[in-house]
Amino acid sequence: MVSKDEIFGTVSELLHSVAHSAPLARIKLSNGEECLMMAPLGMEIGSTIRYGVQVEPNIGNTLPLSALPEGTLVYNIESKPGDGGKFARASGVFGRVLSKIGNNVLVLMPSKQEKQFSPNCRATVGIVAGGGRLEKPLM
Repeated sequence: MVSKDEIFGTVSELLHSVAHSAPLARIKLSNGEECLMMAPLGMEIGSTIRYGVQVEPNIGNTLPLSALPEGTLVYNIESKPGDGGKFARASGVFGRVLSKIGNNVLVLMPSKQEKQFSPNCRATVGIVAGGGRLEKPLM
């Protein structure tokens, strides 16, 4: 969903998907549409999320990297503006906004490598939920 306007939505349902390592959230948007997104850690039914350029960097909100303060944890990072997100999408992973250098934003990826992105690339604030799924209890 690429839009210049601010759009807000409410989480109506959290879903388990066999095809994904992370839980999904069904979002009812203010424009009447419904969409699915990877749920961040701490999201619950009834949470409000926002998409846009001027939104505050709260958990679950999606905004351009240029609008995020340094040190913000992000996931679902776009490689090119408008492509929908290609990086940091597995359960329990995140990237960290390190700095803004010239016309680029430097992000520390889950692989511990630093990658430069266009400041217009969008990302979702938070950590992908489901990070403890591989941990087994001690017997």
